[in-house]
Amino acid sequence: MVTDAELNDWADRLAESWQSHSAKPVTALSGVSLVDAYRVQQKLVGRRGSPISGYKGALTNDAAQASQGAVEPMLGVLFESVRLENGAAINGSDYTTGLIETEVGFVVGQDIAHSLEMDVFKQHLSHWTPMIEFCDVGFGARPALADLVAGNAAAAYYLQSTFSHPAATANSAQVEFSFETNISHCAVATDALGD
Repeated sequence: MVTDAELNDWADRLAESWQSHSAKPVTALSGVSLVDAYRVQQKLVGRRGSPISGYKGALTNDAAQASQGAVEPMLGVLFESVRLENGAAINGSDYTTGLIETEVGFVVGQDIAHSLEMDVFKQHLSHWTPMIEFCDVGFGARPALADLVAGNAAAAYYLQSTFSHPAATANSAQVEFSFETNISHCAVATDALGD
């Protein structure tokens, strides 16, 4: 069984790596569960001290889950302090191992106070918006699934479009990331959502 002191130490080391832009530590704790990892993530979020602007899903399709030994998507937190404005400069030294992903961001139109089945959750969605996520997947060694969860699902910075579209049209979404006139990446929503 993992103790609160061990979870606090893990969260402290993750917070320190975020502040110093160094590789995230991989836990050496045995018997760590995903519940423990989400407790560490919650502690890390508290140590960041920034308002939460939203949440991110990771490992949202079967292939991504299989690659990490997961049986469900992973959740991370997005902070207002790392929302980038259009045209913002990206500082490479803010990342140990940066990764750029095109995303579909959903805006929830109603408060949700408890777990919902997916078909009910979809009724709470207001609209979707194109997003670009700048992840930091840098760990000091190969991370286990619990490390990915505790490390806030690799969330770093993000850019949210000012355009919005009806939630029901999300599966037809195509998001492009371009630099100057060159398209660097293009993806459709079903690549990530799998449906």
